[in-house]
Amino acid sequence: TSGSVKCWGEGFHGQLGNGATANQNTPVDVVATGGSGTLTDITQIAAGSYHTCALTTSGSVKCWGYGYYGQLGNGATANQNTPVDVVATGGSGTLTDVTSITAGGYHTCALTTSGGAKCWGESFFGQLGNNDTTNQNTPVDVVATGGTGTLTDITQITAGGIHTCALTTSSGAKCWGSGLSGRLGNGATANQNTPVDVVATGGSGTLTNITQITAGGSHTCALTTSGSVKCWGHGASGQLGNNDTTNLNTPVDVVATGGTGTLTNITQITAGNTHTCALTTSGSVKCWGHGASGQLGSNDTANQTAPVNVTASGQQPGLPATLAVTVTDDTGTWTLGRVVLGTR
Repeated sequence: TSGSVKCWGEGFHGQLGNGATANQNTPVDVVATGGSGTLTDITQIAAGSYHTCALTTSGSVKCWGYGYYGQLGNGATANQNTPVDVVATGGSGTLTDVTSITAGGYHTCALTTSGGAKCWGESFFGQLGNNDTTNQNTPVDVVATGGTGTLTDITQITAGGIHTCALTTSSGAKCWGSGLSGRLGNGATANQNTPVDVVATGGSGTLTNITQITAGGSHTCALTTSGSVKCWGHGASGQLGNNDTTNLNTPVDVVATGGTGTLTNITQITAGNTHTCALTTSGSVKCWGHGASGQLGSNDTANQTAPVNVTASGQQPGLPATLAVTVTDDTGTWTLGRVVLGTR
């Protein structure tokens, strides 16, 4: 609430921003640019694979951590364990007029007040959207669909592992970068270094009525105005939520919990590397996809091809409470075992 930032976890590349490279299993303060004092006046943060960026109240951006591909946007490729300013397009001055940021695997993008987008970092797959595949250590403009002019009708931007997607003012979606597994949603699997339109379910026409978009490691999902969810791309772990594990290069509807019907009453979505989660209108959470590390929150580690409910902590309704009872009598002490006390 004070506008400062705290980070924890792996710090080898300086991604914690505390002036060191040691891992931290409790939160540490991100220091100010230059390494003295504490970073303040921050309104949003975005974490990539090994780098972190922050949006300031003045509309500028600061980044720290792994910089090899230029993803820190400061005109260099060295790692930084304290925040550095992202420079303006062209490399002179400071980037300003930014309203939101997103960090991919090794690239970063920003939405500007004019509805345009700027990206920097790794570009091997075209994920910077500037009609090139050369890495950039300063921001470049994302070009318009077709490769001429500048993209100007964006309201949200989201970076995946090696692809990027955006929500348009007309409630459509555009994606660019790696097309492997169909994650761009344009009906193909070729890489695209300029934005392409996401097509409608079934592959005909253009996807519309979208209110939010989220890019995962190799898949993408969109929230519709009706509260349903559509996903496309890599589906091997069930992360598309359509009760299947097939890759899809056009959007499909996420099914309801249980695998029949369509998931509805969703207000927010977020995609991880190989799983997806959604917030419902009632305040509950549903997840689907890869579950081996427990990332679905369903008290299970199995993959799920349809949404499952995230369970609350501790004892759950309907599960028996048990207790080991020890009994002592004149013949000695013995354990009665696990006695079911009842259900609730």
